[in-house]
Amino acid sequence: MRQSAALDSDLGKVEALQGFACQRSAGDCLANMASQICQTTQRAFTWTGPYGGGKSSLAITLAGLVGAKGPVRAAAVEALGSAVADKLLEAFNPGRNGWLVVPVVGRKSDPIQDIGNALEHARRKDGNLRGHPRGDVASGRELLDRLTKEAEDRPRDGVLLIIDEMGKLLESAAAEGGDIYLFQELAETAARSKGRIVVVGILHQAFDQYASRLGQETRDDWAKIQGRFIDIPLIAAVDEVIDLLGRAIVSNRRHPGTADRPDQLKI
Repeated sequence: MRQSAALDSDLGKVEALQGFACQRSAGDCLANMASQICQTTQRAFTWTGPYGGGKSSLAITLAGLVGAKGPVRAAAVEALGSAVADKLLEAFNPGRNGWLVVPVVGRKSDPIQDIGNALEHARRKDGNLRGHPRGDVASGRELLDRLTKEAEDRPRDGVLLIIDEMGKLLESAAAEGGDIYLFQELAETAARSKGRIVVVGILHQAFDQYASRLGQETRDDWAKIQGRFIDIPLIAAVDEVIDLLGRAIVSNRRHPGTADRPDQLKI
């Protein structure tokens, strides 16, 4: 699995998908999400797993699959394998132009402005820009309205909002007493979008851990917001790690120190 993938800079690049190994745990994560999308109105998810677990690489691959038809989508299908890719394609059903992917890398700042800026940047990069360029969003309500309008303008496809390092936004809210009600509104807006908006937040620890130092009443509020998301653990099993290491060290060149000896046991 590729290391040090960057959601904002590697998105939409074929080379970012080369060498990606979709482990069983990652495939299960995506299959679970696809089932939720096909069978329920749930459209908001969090992926939770340790640093270096390949969550960003997986998000880039998912984005490539649901994006515009072409080399990137083909590379994503190859990276994920047909079984997982087919489930996701059934759930998202992307057309030729694909879904508008809005990548956000969390930092200690205002999530409304960060998501709003990312949405406008994605629109400008998209070859099918609808409407005139827009300025900064003035409120959470305006941001939700823009996301909804963007999805409605894409009846064949939709909007995939991926928030990497979502924990930094939560940490900032916890430290500064900020309001995370926006995330609840995002989840509820996605649920009402008739499948046209999907939200994926990427975390390193459980949602409620970010509120562990806050008062009980605030923690209860955070728990209610967390309940709007389906949390999918993304943790590789030991056998997956061993298999990945084994594939990484395979070489077709014989080392001189491993030359055959008569007394070696041959299997």
